[in-house]
Amino acid sequence: MRYFCCMGERKLSGILSVLLICGLSSSGCASKDPASRIGEMNDTRIKQLANLYMAHQMRNGSNGPKDQSAFKSFVQNGMAPHRLEMMRVDSAKVDDLFASERDEQPFIIKYGQSGGIMSKLPVVFEKEGRGGTRQVAFTNGQVEEVDDARYQELLQSGKKTGATSGVLK
Repeated sequence: MRYFCCMGERKLSGILSVLLICGLSSSGCASKDPASRIGEMNDTRIKQLANLYMAHQMRNGSNGPKDQSAFKSFVQNGMAPHRLEMMRVDSAKVDDLFASERDEQPFIIKYGQSGGIMSKLPVVFEKEGRGGTRQVAFTNGQVEEVDDARYQELLQSGKKTGATSGVLK
């Protein structure tokens, strides 16, 4: 355990990526290449944003982007083009990422959230949702479809300093 504490974050994230790929290969996903599997894990905008948020945390001392401008800049300039391609993110259409396909409303994003590897922080929220439920995405890539009570609980959890045009800090 002591070894991991002294290891640089980039090296550790590389090791974790290799372990993830090996785990996917040995868990019945051997017939799919890693790029296909990564694409499947990013099949909606809310999942893409949550995974990009986590990537930002991994590259920035476990800190999430401070605001939408910083987040967009990270996506456009901080991510390798081949990684965005695997995630099915079109770098020329980054603005499109920030609106839900389901309700066509801008996502509510909790900026400035800190979390390490294996954290599960709610960071991306649908504004209106569909059919009486809204989706919430976490930094571990999971998405939950929740009722209003759970939505409010998740929205209020963690650090926040205010809301501006649908964006929480």
